[in-house]
Amino acid sequence: MSGLIGCISFQNEDVIPTLIKGIYGLQHRGQDGIGIGLWLDETEVIFHHSSTIDTMNPVDIHASVACAMTRYAFTNQKKKEPMMPIRVDNSLIIEDGKSRLDGDYAQAQIKISPSSMICSRDLMGIKPLVLGRIKKTWIVASESCAIESLGGSVLRDIMPGETIVIDENGLKSLQSSKHHQPHLCLFEMVYIARPDSTIDGQLVYQCRQQMGHELAKEHPVNADIVVGSPDSGMIAALGYSEETQIPYQKALVKNRYVNRTFINANPSERNNHVQIKISVVSRLVKGKSVVLVDDSIVRGTTIKHIVKLLKEAGASEVHIRVSSPPVLFADNLSIDIPNPKNLMCHGKTEEDLIHELGCDSIKFLSLEKLISSCHQPHFYTEYFDGKSIAEDGGYYGKDI
Repeated sequence: MSGLIGCISFQNEDVIPTLIKGIYGLQHRGQDGIGIGLWLDETEVIFHHSSTIDTMNPVDIHASVACAMTRYAFTNQKKKEPMMPIRVDNSLIIEDGKSRLDGDYAQAQIKISPSSMICSRDLMGIKPLVLGRIKKTWIVASESCAIESLGGSVLRDIMPGETIVIDENGLKSLQSSKHHQPHLCLFEMVYIARPDSTIDGQLVYQCRQQMGHELAKEHPVNADIVVGSPDSGMIAALGYSEETQIPYQKALVKNRYVNRTFINANPSERNNHVQIKISVVSRLVKGKSVVLVDDSIVRGTTIKHIVKLLKEAGASEVHIRVSSPPVLFADNLSIDIPNPKNLMCHGKTEEDLIHELGCDSIKFLSLEKLISSCHQPHFYTEYFDGKSIAEDGGYYGKDI
């Protein structure tokens, strides 16, 4: 998983300040490293940094074309891979995604040369990519929030299978002859994307809120308060509260200086991060029956710790409600979900999960209602249902 941004100006404007600010808007997509590439005349300049943008020394160079990426490394092997950008012929390239031996690929790419920027999105549109402008500078980014946070204008999503060439002659769009329905990675809407982003015409915030409404319709429960797992479960929790009229309480407080935990490849580091990541406002939960809404359960480290915290704070009951289906399958195409044996829900019944998590009940939103909440007919969902997308747009299954 990565965040991409590219900028180019043909009025000799310095795009570096815009690029750096845009990286801040994409930091949620990767905190394991940053790569920046730019051209000075015909000479490439590449910077690599192994942490977040706020810890990086200033880039004190004037450039009219540049690109950058943030990266999450899901595995220790991934952490050892070289950081982009890389040079290929006369271009610097950054990518979000990967290809597989079976021919599937999910990839957004930005390629810059001294005089042009070329951006492309995979045939199925699994990875997002958005086009915008700020004054006379063209911007392409993984999410619209990176462009809007700069005061820029979002022009449109780059379409599945589309390649856009931006040079001194303007913008040219090239569409692949293979046309498919968009199949955005559904985890973008559930967890990855920032809630103020719009992807393929859908505002992420509204989709997550609707997930909460649908979750409440499918799995109501008698309780005193609704609590959202910070941060990505909080919007669905609001929707659940609105639908059930059970009061919403912000009873969980997140330490803002701890990275996203399910992505951490090291189990001991993941557990340590969780322990300092979240605390409970005890007065809000003592003696109460709590609906705990989370966006997803992958490894289960965070949700297990939250249940323990709520019970220790005096909650009489904790009912887990998840605004997505159980994550049952490995996925090495879109977001590198680990081996299925490391997934909390793999091979377990609801009774197994109740016992392991220490909760009083657990229910998941159906895939049908999750998709309908996002107002698009098709999504990439292999980690939920084991179905990969074939080249002809059909599906083929995978055993659990």
